[in-house]
This record gives sequence, structure tokens and C-alpha cells, in this order.
Amino acid sequence: MCPGGVLDEDSVISGLSNLGRSAEGDKQVYLHLALPGFSMKDITLLCEFEHLQKVELPYNELTDLKALGNMPHLLELDVSHNKLKALLDFNPPKNLKMADFSFNQITDIPDLAPHHCLTILNIDNNQIKEMKNFGKCHRLKRLSLAHNQIEKIQGLHSLPITHLNLSANKLKKIENIKELDRLQVLNLSGNQIRSLDGLQGHEYLEGIDLEDNEIIDLSEVQYVQKLFLLRQLNLQRNPIRELPDYRLSILFHVRQLTDLDNHRVEVEEKVSATNMFSPSLEVIASRDHIMHVVYSFMQPSRILDSTLPSTETPYPMLVLVGPQGAGKQSLALKLVEEFPDYFGYGVAHTTRKPLPDEVQGKDYNFVSLGEFEETIKSGKFLQTYSYHGELFGLTIDAIEAVAREGLACVVHMELEGVLTLKNTSFEPRYVLVMPLSEEAHEKRLRDRNAYSETQIAWTMDRSELYADYNREKPGFFDMVIDSDDIVEAYKRLRHLVMDYLGIRAPTPSVSDLEPFMTADSNLLDKDYTSDTLAQSTSANNLARTWSKPSLADSATQQALASLKAKTGSPMPTHGRGIVVSHATMTH
Repeated sequence: MCPGGVLDEDSVISGLSNLGRSAEGDKQVYLHLALPGFSMKDITLLCEFEHLQKVELPYNELTDLKALGNMPHLLELDVSHNKLKALLDFNPPKNLKMADFSFNQITDIPDLAPHHCLTILNIDNNQIKEMKNFGKCHRLKRLSLAHNQIEKIQGLHSLPITHLNLSANKLKKIENIKELDRLQVLNLSGNQIRSLDGLQGHEYLEGIDLEDNEIIDLSEVQYVQKLFLLRQLNLQRNPIRELPDYRLSILFHVRQLTDLDNHRVEVEEKVSATNMFSPSLEVIASRDHIMHVVYSFMQPSRILDSTLPSTETPYPMLVLVGPQGAGKQSLALKLVEEFPDYFGYGVAHTTRKPLPDEVQGKDYNFVSLGEFEETIKSGKFLQTYSYHGELFGLTIDAIEAVAREGLACVVHMELEGVLTLKNTSFEPRYVLVMPLSEEAHEKRLRDRNAYSETQIAWTMDRSELYADYNREKPGFFDMVIDSDDIVEAYKRLRHLVMDYLGIRAPTPSVSDLEPFMTADSNLLDKDYTSDTLAQSTSANNLARTWSKPSLADSATQQALASLKAKTGSPMPTHGRGIVVSHATMTH
């Protein structure tokens, strides 16, 4: 304590430290003075200490700092928690870099041009109403004006500020910071800000604190989505936090965050956010499968023909997969037409409207959205998927209608349907049917006169998805057929089927294929002739291509003999079927 609030020599001596050389280097002097909480009012004595470089006088009762004007080498100054009414109101030192004037009674910011070397300035907890006179502070990097009465951000043009604190003021919007192109940390908590507009473009921003404001709409995150260095975002005590799935929504839209609302972002949260707002096709398929399993458990149990075969001889199914316009439905129907004693067509459900040439109950079961949803709740669907805004699904009854006749089921679907079906106990043979020529594919879509330009463009872009799956996931499809020429595509599919069945049949004539053939009919593979087909029916070839490696050759021979012996009677449901496990395909 200083007697009468006047600084005396004893107090100064007690606060001096850091003995070193003067700025000129010709004297040994004390460079640091710290006198916190001495109840000082008068520091005139400090006029004699011109070599001080760091002065700390917080928690006193100072109202005048003119004595500091005699310290030309002063670099750091802390006069926080005093009764000062003026900022830097003394003869400016040559290189003052850091100044803390927080918790005083300052109302205005004077012209700071004389203090052009300032790099850190703290004027928190004062009575400042207007931001001004910073224009000449070309080295100012950290500026703090928290807990004042500022209503507008201004006066900071082209300053190299990296840290800006304007918390607890009266700001209503983020403005006039566009030119602060080095900004890294921004604190605007405790204001009345309703929008994040103004933050975009600050590519070096790492942390934003907007706690206790009035942000209410999730769409506001668009302004910080492209701030790729942003790691910390605080939106606590904002109305936006009351929205459902708020945290996951923010983490999905601003994926670079490592800390949200002062809580560390976990990897599991980011995965959950992606699964909620932009789930992968696999996640969607898994959810659909779980939904159908739950609804099916709620129904009375029944014995199904398609589940009678053992685990080693599952029910035979053939699934033709491909983008819209690939010709998979035409191939499926033609296959069933040519081999009616072996295959049946599984009719799927859809909410889309029928095309002019489609027949109810033959091409699809066309139903309303309400009927589709009721079928889901009744547990009848094996799989469902959404495609281009419409719903599609395959019911267990559609498969049963075929299995009941002792036939293998042939279906066609998009990739989403396959992903759901692969979660079930069924083990179909998956054949990717896809035009490799973009021109042929686009021509086929246009020739149908059923699709808009937008739908055609969307379908063409989506075709790459199938190609990616085939490239990146070997064995996902059991076979790929180029359907540029639908005639040749059917020849190859037919060869595949006959090779499995162990039968010999004449190559179909062009007239047989006219209902779905294209103008071009260049052979995909010159080896696929009727002679070749006749040479591909051995039991050994069947075992190598279609059977599970765990089965003995005798078992395969027996299954083949059962199929060959078939005349008009239903095929035994315990027959081999065109089934292959994923393990088989990897060998």
C-alpha cells in the first residue's frame, strides 16, 4: 500500500525486477516494474525511471498516466482495473507493442496513429460506444473490446488483425470485416446477432464464438461451410440449439469442426451425422432391411416355399441389375418366356405411373403411395428402395408366387434394391446389365419417349455409380453384360443360363428378339455361338461356375440330373438353383 495513494521509493524498489541493459546499452538498469493492488493514485515518481520496458500497474486507482510519457522505451503496459477515463493519454513511447486498459472508465478511442507499433490492445469492460481511430495501427493483430456499448463494427479496414473480441456489446449483425483477411479467431458472444452472414470468405478463421446471440435458423451455417480451417464453433445459448438433431446437423454441414459448443467432436458423432443427413446407399439399405424384418416379425408365421431349401441349397434367384434404360426388364421377360419350365418373373411393386406400353400385374404392380406404405406395415416387403422420387419394392409374395410353381425367380432392380436384398437370407445370382456406350444408352432412353431431358441427364450421370461399384468392389456382381446391343446381351445371358441348366437349345432367331432389339447388333463375343453353347454343358463346368465349393461333385451331379429330368412337373424346391455365395465368387 502506498501512503495516501502516492507512489514512494520503497514501493518502487519492491516492484522492480529483471536487471539488464538499457536500450542504449551503456547502463545496467531494471527493465520491469510490477505494482498491482497498491491503491495508487499518483505515480509521478515514475518519471525518473525512463529505462523501464515493461510496467504493470493493475488494480489501483489511477486516473492519470502522464508520468509514463517519460519512458520512451516502454514495450508492454498493463493498467487494467483502474479509474482511467482516457486511452493512452501520455507521450507515446517509440515502440509500445502491448497495452491493457481493461476495466477502466474509457468512453472514447483517441487517434492511435502515434501508437502505430501496437500489436495487442485490450480495452475490455469500458464504456466505449464507437469503434474508430484504428486506421494507422498497421501492426495491430489482437484487438479486444469486450463488454462495451458498441453497436456497429467499423474502423478496422485492412488491419492485420488475427484475433478480434467484441463480445458483450450491442451488435446486431456481422459487418465491415470483409477486409480482415487474416482473421483467425472471432468472439462475438453476448450480442444480438441473428445471422452468420458476413463470416463467409474468411479462409483463415479457426474459431468462432457466438454464444448468447439470437441465431435461430440452421440455414445460417451456409456462411461458414466453406471455412475449411474452422475448428471451433460455439453456438450455446442460441435458439438454434432447440431444433431437433441440432448438433448432428451442424456437424454434417460443417464437417471440419473438432469442437462444437465447447465440447469435443467425436468420430462417432460425425458418422452419425452423415448417416442421418446423407447416408450412404449401404446405410439406407440396412435401415430398410431392419424395418422390413421388424414388420415381418409382427405378422403370423408361415412356411414359405422359397425358404424350404437348406442353407447349402438356397432358393434359386436371378437378379438383373442396371441403370434405367439398360434393358434389364426386357431381358428378364424374354428369359422367362423362353424358359417357362425353369423360370418365373417376380413382379415388383412401384408407386410410379405406368408407361404407355406397361401392363398392370405383368410389368409392375402399380400402387398408390398409401397402398405401398400399408404393404410395408403389413410386413410383406422383402426389400424396398427409393429411385428418382418413386418407391419400388419386392414382396415375399411375389417370390412365393414363382417358388410355389417350383420355378426359379427372375427379378430386375436398381442398385439400391440390390443392397437391401444382400442383407436378406436370399443368395441370388447378380448380373449387371449396363450399356458401355453412352450414345447407345442415351438413344435407348430417348427412343422410349417417356423421360424428360432432366431425367435423361440424371440417369446418364448415375450410370457411373454402377461402373464404380463394379470396379471398386470385385465380386459384388457375379457377371457383367454389355447391353449396347440388346440382342447380343440376351445371347450372353441365355448362354449363362443354359450353361447352368445343362441344356441345349437353338440360338434364338432375330425375329424372336425383335420386341426389344436395338438397331445395332454387333457381337460382344464371337465365341458365343450355338456350337459353343453345346460344348458348355458338362457337369464339371457347372460345378466350377455355379456350385458352392463345399459341395462334392456327386451332389452337384445329382442336382443337375434332377433339373435335366424335369418335364412339365414343378422343379423341386430343394434343387441347386442359380445361386452362388460371395465366398464362391472370390475363389
